[in-house]
Amino acid sequence: IDFYTFRQARQAHDGGFVAVGESSYPSGTYSDGWLLKTDSVGNKEWERFYGQLSQTERLTSVYPTTDGGYILGGSRRHFAGSPPRHNLDPMIIKVDSMGVEEWTYIYDTPYNEAVAYVIQTMDGNYVFGGSISVSQNGTTGNGNGRATLFKIDTAGSLMWTKSFGFVSSNHGFQVVKELPDSSL
Repeated sequence: IDFYTFRQARQAHDGGFVAVGESSYPSGTYSDGWLLKTDSVGNKEWERFYGQLSQTERLTSVYPTTDGGYILGGSRRHFAGSPPRHNLDPMIIKVDSMGVEEWTYIYDTPYNEAVAYVIQTMDGNYVFGGSISVSQNGTTGNGNGRATLFKIDTAGSLMWTKSFGFVSSNHGFQVVKELPDSSL
């Protein structure tokens, strides 16, 4: 592994901390999502890596869940097609209290979408912000799409999507918050 990068950290259920990011291979071509758990003074307790060969996974958000686990948000870039396209898709991973993967949800289109920033909502389900692209922007490589919210149930299935704004390159949500009245 060539380098490690943290993207977000939060306090864990037990007073320690969890942090997410990525670990890159020496070639710099691929990386795995990375989750690190520490005690309350920063001593490493455990770490987990999430990824598949010939793909790039990055984690950018972590949120403690009511069942004692965590919901992780980020992206997966896979190299598919002929010629290969570097397709970026939003991804969330539900893990238990020790970081063991329970399920993964990936919103896959042929185009690049924004990374997922995920939270658990008051009803126990999950919402992440990102985008849905309808075409590829030839000059930037980014998807031409709309900022979108995605709601996922506790089993990892899509409940709904809601898109906002007009179609344009680089449209996407980067942060999601739930208000006391459960609106987003």
